Amino acid sequence: SAQCAALIARCEPQGLREELIPLHALCARLAAREGDLAAAHASVELALQAMQQGMQSDRDCGAASPLAGLWLAQALRSLGDTAAAALQAGRAAAWLTERAQHAVPPEFRDSFLHRNPVHAALLRWAA
Repeated sequence: SAQCAALIARCEPQGLREELIPLHALCARLAAREGDLAAAHASVELALQAMQQGMQSDRDCGAASPLAGLWLAQALRSLGDTAAAALQAGRAAAWLTERAQHAVPPEFRDSFLHRNPVHAALLRWAA
């Protein structure tokens, strides 16, 4: 989590909000795994704030990307907030299925949704 926090510190001055969402989610997951609950909670809040800003700007940024959603859900579950974890996993799964419906040719959708381990994990979680 320390290395992830250092990377975040290097990205923040550059205004790389889209990249910061998954990094904050990853940092939360790693901090929770390491037992640093205060840092995990802080990173969760930063990820959620960045997601909210992304949704308000009406841009299709990484706010609900599968990887960011999975890492955030895992961090929330580690922190004991299973309802919020399920909500984040559900949002990421919805983004994923929407993307598959509109951007992936029908003959590749099943592979897109189920062969990628992150996608498969989110769909299982949301089911």
